[in-house]
Amino acid sequence: MINGHRQLIQTNFHGWQAWLLEQGPLKLHIVPQVGGRLMGISVNDVQLAYINPALAGKVPDFAPQRWAALCVDWDFPLWGGGKTWIAPETRWPQGKPHRDLDSGNWLVTQTWLDDTSMGIEMQSPVDRASGLQLTRRITLPAGGSTWRIDHAMINMGEHTLHCGLWDVLMMLRPATVSVPRPASSRHERDGVHLMPDKGPVADLWAHGVLLPADRRTEVVCDEALQFKVGFDSDNGEMWADIDLPQGQFCYQRNSVIPAHATWAHGHPLEVFNAQHAPYLEIETHAPLAHLNPGERADYTIEEAAWAI
Repeated sequence: MINGHRQLIQTNFHGWQAWLLEQGPLKLHIVPQVGGRLMGISVNDVQLAYINPALAGKVPDFAPQRWAALCVDWDFPLWGGGKTWIAPETRWPQGKPHRDLDSGNWLVTQTWLDDTSMGIEMQSPVDRASGLQLTRRITLPAGGSTWRIDHAMINMGEHTLHCGLWDVLMMLRPATVSVPRPASSRHERDGVHLMPDKGPVADLWAHGVLLPADRRTEVVCDEALQFKVGFDSDNGEMWADIDLPQGQFCYQRNSVIPAHATWAHGHPLEVFNAQHAPYLEIETHAPLAHLNPGERADYTIEEAAWAI
């Protein structure tokens, strides 16, 4: 249990207007004006999330030339931090994340700080491409290092949608990500889905990126090599051991895995490693939802971070 200082305040974070949820050694910085992001996760004032230094403090401008400047050499702005995307990726408008959801200015609808918890709730604009509207509610219970993100998507449009909520967090490396194997797996490679179209290396086992361990698979993210790998899971658990110059840290995530669910990418968990910048992504999916106009789907993850 964590005792001591607790606060929820508005502050400046890397040039952005932000909200800070602070409890003991843990600080969570939320930036509503850039896609409702959980932009910063720090422990003992050591930042664990990747924040793109080229975009620090900038806010979206959708005018074509200014938008292109934000994208730099990528197809969309890589702001950093954690955000809610819509799966599957193959249905992204023009092959890019839904712009109003990923980079829009989200409205803060509620903040609170009491004896049991503190938190913030935000609502996205209605996305012009899909008609979807998102909410993110970040809750930090008192006395611990675990927080919860409740996501919701509402179909505000006129057409039925088939899609899933997708939480993606950009973290610093080097790190080793561990994913427990499903109980049904009979081989160390069961339930591991290579995605060779996401990088130059087809066999991540042979390359030494994927390693078998005791009842889990380890993903070594320590070099500038682009790859992505998916995982089956019984309990939505994954964690990252992060080795930074300032010390060693652990990040953990859990999500509910309903029985007989279907997933937009065929599996509920993913790990991405970037080539062009020093980050990896921890990614989890909600089951695919069938949303008629006016209907909503909800999804919750739990996260924690601490020093080792």
